[in-house]
Amino acid sequence: MVAATSQAPSRPATPAPAAGAAAQAPAPARAVPNVNVLIIEEEGYTRTLVRTVARAIGVEQIATASGAKAALKVVDEAKINLVVCDLHLPEMSGLEFLAELRRRVPHVQFLLISSQSDPDHIQQAVNSGVSAILVRPFSRAQVEAKLRYLVNRIAPNLTPSPAMPAHA
Repeated sequence: MVAATSQAPSRPATPAPAAGAAAQAPAPARAVPNVNVLIIEEEGYTRTLVRTVARAIGVEQIATASGAKAALKVVDEAKINLVVCDLHLPEMSGLEFLAELRRRVPHVQFLLISSQSDPDHIQQAVNSGVSAILVRPFSRAQVEAKLRYLVNRIAPNLTPSPAMPAHA
């Protein structure tokens, strides 16, 4: 960690924008309504990373669980349409969880997080019905790419929320 100092470090001068040119700030993420994400991950860092990236791309409804039993309770109580799940869970494997999830919610998108990258494991995951796989170690950019891909797969199937009634 770098300690704060009272003297600002010197930086090279940057050219001023041309006359009439406006400085452009990054556009804020557009909200993704009706996308409800459930993150099932024991490791706090990974859970926080996935939640942060999901919020950055506009997902507003995010639930977390550290195990399969708690996650199934969330699934039963909320309309989840995207699950991000570690392969290794305390009560069952991520693929066993996926099988139970598919019995309850057949069309949910499922992102599996795994440290196994061998072709047989990947094929087993694909045969089990995962929508996408993140293999450890992964970058923030890889998490974002997978989440954007899955959110885009969900979006065409969403029904718009009814308009809120106007108050007089």
